[in-house]
Amino acid sequence: MKNKLLILIVISLIVLPSLTYAHSETNTDSNLEVSDNNSVKVEKETIGNEVENNKRETVKDRLENRREKVRERVKDRREGVRERVKDKKETIKDKIENEKETLKRELEQKKERIKDSVQKRRREIAGRMTKRVNQFIQRITERFNAATNRLDILTERIESRITKMENKGIDVSEAKSLIVVAKNKIKVARTSISLITFSENTASSTASTTASLIRGNFETTRKQIKQAKNDLKAVRSALVDVVKSLKLSYSKLRNSSNQK
Repeated sequence: MKNKLLILIVISLIVLPSLTYAHSETNTDSNLEVSDNNSVKVEKETIGNEVENNKRETVKDRLENRREKVRERVKDRREGVRERVKDKKETIKDKIENEKETLKRELEQKKERIKDSVQKRRREIAGRMTKRVNQFIQRITERFNAATNRLDILTERIESRITKMENKGIDVSEAKSLIVVAKNKIKVARTSISLITFSENTASSTASTTASLIRGNFETTRKQIKQAKNDLKAVRSALVDVVKSLKLSYSKLRNSSNQK
C-alpha cells in the first residue's frame, strides 16, 4: 500500500510539471495567437482605412475632375448661348431695321399714291365745277342776250311810234331824247353781258387750291352777272320813260284838241 502511494507521488511529481509546462505552453500559444489575430486585425483595419482613404481620395479626385469638366462644359455652353443670343439679337436688329426701312418706303409710296389720288379727285371735282359754272354762264348770257334782243325789238317799235306821232304833228322831242338814252343803255347792257366770263386759269395752282380758286373766280362772275342784270333793268326803265313821255305828249295833244 505504501509502495502504491509512493509510486503515485513520484508519478505526480513527474507528470504535474509537464502538465504545468504544457498548460503554460498552451496559454502562451493562445496568447500569441490572440496577439497575432489582433495584429492582423489592426493591419487589416489599417489597410482598410488606407484603401478607404485612397478610394475616397480617388473618388474625390474623380468627382472634382468631373465637376471641373462639367463647369467647363457649362461655361462653354454659356459662351455658346451668349454668342448665339448675341448673333440672334444682331439678326433680329438687322431684320427690324430692314422691316422699318421697307415699311417706311411702303408708307411713302402709299402717301404718294393717296396724294396723287386726292389730287386727281380734286382735279376731277374742279373740272366738273368748272363745267357746271360754264354751263350756268352760258344759260345766263343766252337769257340776257334774249332779253336784250327783245328790248331792241321794243325800242324799234317805240321809235316807229315816235315817227308816227311826229308825222301827226305831236311834240315828241323829249321821247326822241329819251330813246337815244335807252339805246345807249342797251349798248352798255350788251357790253356787260359780253364781260360775263369765268376765269379757268388754275394751271399754276395745286389741286388743293383749285376748288378755292374756282369759288373765288365765280364770285367775280357773280358780280358781272349782277352788273349785266342791273344794266338790263336800266334799259327797261329808260324805255318806260320813253313810253311815259309819248303818253304825256299824246295826252297834251288830245287835251289841246278838246279845248278847241
